[in-house]
Amino acid sequence: MGRTKGTGCVGRKKTGRGFYRGYWTDDRGRRHWLAAKSRAELERRVLSALTDQHNGLCTDSAKETVGEYLGRWLSETEGTTGRSTWVRYEEVLRLHAVPHIGHLQVRANLIPALKKMQKAVVAPKSEGGHGVSYGTLDQVRAALHKAFEDARRDGTIDRAFNPMDAVDDLIDRSPKKEPAAVSDETVQSILAVARDVQPRWFPLYALLAMTGMDLGTALALRRSDLDLPHGQLRVVKSVRRIRGQTETTEAKREQRHRPVFLDDALLLILANHLDALELEAVVASAEGRPWPVATADLVFPRTDGGQQLGTSVTNHYWQRVLAAAGLPARAVRLKDFRTTVVTVLFEEQYEEALIQKIVGHAVGTKVTRRNYLAARDALQRRAMTAVRTRLLPGSSLPAEPTPLSRRPALSDDA
Repeated sequence: MGRTKGTGCVGRKKTGRGFYRGYWTDDRGRRHWLAAKSRAELERRVLSALTDQHNGLCTDSAKETVGEYLGRWLSETEGTTGRSTWVRYEEVLRLHAVPHIGHLQVRANLIPALKKMQKAVVAPKSEGGHGVSYGTLDQVRAALHKAFEDARRDGTIDRAFNPMDAVDDLIDRSPKKEPAAVSDETVQSILAVARDVQPRWFPLYALLAMTGMDLGTALALRRSDLDLPHGQLRVVKSVRRIRGQTETTEAKREQRHRPVFLDDALLLILANHLDALELEAVVASAEGRPWPVATADLVFPRTDGGQQLGTSVTNHYWQRVLAAAGLPARAVRLKDFRTTVVTVLFEEQYEEALIQKIVGHAVGTKVTRRNYLAARDALQRRAMTAVRTRLLPGSSLPAEPTPLSRRPALSDDA
């Protein structure tokens, strides 16, 4: 009578090297040999392998290392997520995760090694660490959590446990830099200067300042994305610099195809801008410099009709506007408009879910408050005035403050 598939056999004698040998048979009839120093240990390993197979675990991953799995995972996920996201996953895993845990078996207890890896990633280079920021560590954690979550689902590791869930995040104890929100007066003065000194790029600055749109998303807009009669546009693509190359990719999932509603003033600015672009294209064609067909319908093209780069806007055109406004170089960044829009909407007491939809964040994420909400000076002053009004009403205040020079001096006994 033949042996039933899925059963195992444990040797009764030690091998020549002092180990007990045994095997277990998978559902396809293939034998998997194991060895252990004691019969009890060998029985435990055979039983564990059979249990894993019964529970649906991928038995072929028993000897697969973390580095091998991560390489396989990156190959399988390429094309299923945003291009820039996948490239960043590959970079942080290759540079920071694989050197520390790549040699370990993926089904081993990885928790101690993951904790040690975290400390090494943020440790200074003088101490043998990688010397990167806590923000980069967050990206390493996110990539590993995603990879191990997929491994848990497909049975490469225990289906009931993601090892990253047991690894506490390190606390960044360095002083936090508050998100930079620009005052209303500064935005107004900058846009007024931009209208005069750079009329061609003023519509771009106005769009960023009034909608909080990302620069890469704005530069990827095409005329087919605009619906001026209905006062809105739709986000479809985004321009990114990926490994030194300019690529137009799908916008992030939360932003893709979302409507952006435009104010009447902004609609007029964009309509006039499109009319000016048509005139530019006609003049260029008459002079023998026709615009490229592939980029001819961009809303914010280069002067030759090509794809405009974000670095050119931020490093050249925008710096000239700041200089004309009397502001230091890089005193205000274009990305600060996004923080300003979020802060203004919070100040006006709009619902957080609505704000997240406006700026293209996933509803319920903590990113909006953590990275884009700033406590502007004017808002803090109003808040403290409200506290004083409640706790020290106006009737309790002195009619006129006493100057320091007229205040009685304290006696030595006081």
